[in-house]
Amino acid sequence: MWTHWILDLDNTLYSAQTGVFDRVDVRIQQYLTARLGWSEARARAFRLHCVQHFGTTLRGLRVYYPDLDPFEFLDYAHDIPLEDLLKPVPEIRSVLASLSGVRVIFSNSDRKHTARVLDLLGLADLFEVRITIEDLGFIPKPHWEAYATLVERLQAIPSRCVYVDDLLENLRMARRWGFRCVWVTHGASPDRSPEAGIIAIPTVLDLPRAVAWL
Repeated sequence: MWTHWILDLDNTLYSAQTGVFDRVDVRIQQYLTARLGWSEARARAFRLHCVQHFGTTLRGLRVYYPDLDPFEFLDYAHDIPLEDLLKPVPEIRSVLASLSGVRVIFSNSDRKHTARVLDLLGLADLFEVRITIEDLGFIPKPHWEAYATLVERLQAIPSRCVYVDDLLENLRMARRWGFRCVWVTHGASPDRSPEAGIIAIPTVLDLPRAVAWL
């Protein structure tokens, strides 16, 4: 029935409790203070503004500082050790392998980080398609344009695709496109359906149960 299973990467295929983004957060902060010479407070305020108005710090930098190299930023932000945080979970691999349809990674991260994470999780061979921030022209989820790129790239009918993410704002935009949506909460909410058209599950291990509710 489902032609594509579209999954976010970070904090979806693994829990935010692993601390991966905590390390990325430190690197982004260091980039702004070292590269732009800002104070810690100014860098934090800028990042909050960017996330609220543009979705990511990188998108804000692209708007306000278009001469900055996005690849330099991404390389710096993701230059972190991951081997002590991520490891294969056979149960997750089994669940994903059982899904009938094309498995897709759709991430605001870059190709290098995506490849590293999938390799460490033991899932690299399961995803036939990877759509990362470079493919999106550095316009991240939840911007409309990111989903337009996704649909064009996959040549997919959204109503026949399952979209899985840990961020509600990304899922809300996906719903506007007509995707069937699953929110991976990692315990953030006990509600099975936080709002119309979005099914909540604790982890990707629960995807088979979610299918019955879609």
